[in-house]
Amino acid sequence: RVFATFHDNKPLEPFVIQQWNDFNVKVNLSLHEVLTTAHEDHNLQEQTFYYFSDDLLKIRPQFPDVVRYVEPLDDLVLTPEGVQVNLWVGREGIVTHTHYDASYNFFVQLQGKKRFTLFAPGQPLYLYPSLHPHYGHSQVDISQPNFTIFPQFARANPLVVDVFPGDMLVIPPFWFHHVETVEESVSVNVWSDADELIIMHDIYQQAIPFEEHWNLTMMVIAVRAYTQMVVVALDEDFNSVWDSVLKERYQPVVQRGHLSINQTAMDTTTKICISKPWDSQISKLTSTFSRGVDTLRPLFIKIIERRVRLVCLGNYLERLAVTVLPVEHIFPFFLKCI
Repeated sequence: RVFATFHDNKPLEPFVIQQWNDFNVKVNLSLHEVLTTAHEDHNLQEQTFYYFSDDLLKIRPQFPDVVRYVEPLDDLVLTPEGVQVNLWVGREGIVTHTHYDASYNFFVQLQGKKRFTLFAPGQPLYLYPSLHPHYGHSQVDISQPNFTIFPQFARANPLVVDVFPGDMLVIPPFWFHHVETVEESVSVNVWSDADELIIMHDIYQQAIPFEEHWNLTMMVIAVRAYTQMVVVALDEDFNSVWDSVLKERYQPVVQRGHLSINQTAMDTTTKICISKPWDSQISKLTSTFSRGVDTLRPLFIKIIERRVRLVCLGNYLERLAVTVLPVEHIFPFFLKCI
C-alpha cells in the first residue's frame, strides 16, 4: 500500500540488497477494480492496492469532463519545460512515500480526501543517495520513525494538510510530501519543471577538468580537491557538506543492510586515503581546476534558496564522483577520504 518510485538503471542498483517493489509495474484493470480490489480484507497489510495514474491530456477522450478542472492550463504552468497533467485514482489506504519533486506542483482534489504531510527543504529527512533507485525519497518511515538510525528526524517540523473536493494545494519544488488517501479519491495535478532543475541540467553539462589517463589514486585525489574547491567557492563548509552526504544519505542505507559493500574497493580506497595525498597535490591542481569552478559557481548561485542549493550540491557531488570513480568506490570514498 506504500508506493515509492523505483528509478531504473541508477548506478547503485546492482548493490541494492533489499528486495524492492517496483512502483512502475503496470497491470490492466478497470477503475472499478482499482477502487475495490481486496476491499473485503480488513487487514490493510494483507490487501492488494492498485493506484491509477496517467497523463490526463493523453486520455482526454476517456475523461472529457476532468480536464476542465485545471483549465486554463497556462495559469498553472510556471515554466515551459516538463509540463505534465496527471489523473490519480485510488482507494482508501494508499500511501505515497515521503519524497520531493523538482517541479512546481498544483494539486486539485476532485473527490474524496487526501492527507499531505509536508516538510520544507533542509529538514533532516535522510535522503536516499541520488545514485540510488529511490532517488528523491526519504529513507524515514514517518509513520514509525527509527530514531536510532535517524536521530535528527526528531527535529523535523511537519505541516499536515487535508485536502477535500474543490481544494487546490500548491507544493513548491523540493518540498517533501507524504500523501495518504484517507477516502476513495480522484485527483488531478499539474507539474512543470522547477527553475532549479533546469539549472542543474546546465550544471551537469559542464566538463569535468580531469585527465582520462589518471589512475585510481589520482582520480581520488582529483575528486577530493575539485569538490573542495567547488564547495568553498559557494561559501559553504566543505566538511559539513560532505558529512551531511555521508551521514544522511549513505550511512543509514548501509546501516540498515540495504546496500552491499565491496570489501576490496573499501580496502583499496582506505589505503589511498589514509595518507591524505591531496594535501600535497591541491596546490598543483588549483590552476587546472579554477576555470571549471569559476563556471560552476554562478550557475549554483542562481539557485536562490540555500536549503535547495545544498540538496542540489549534494546531488552534484555524488554525480561527479560516480562519473570518474568506479561505483563500488563511491561509499568508501565518502567514508574514508573526507
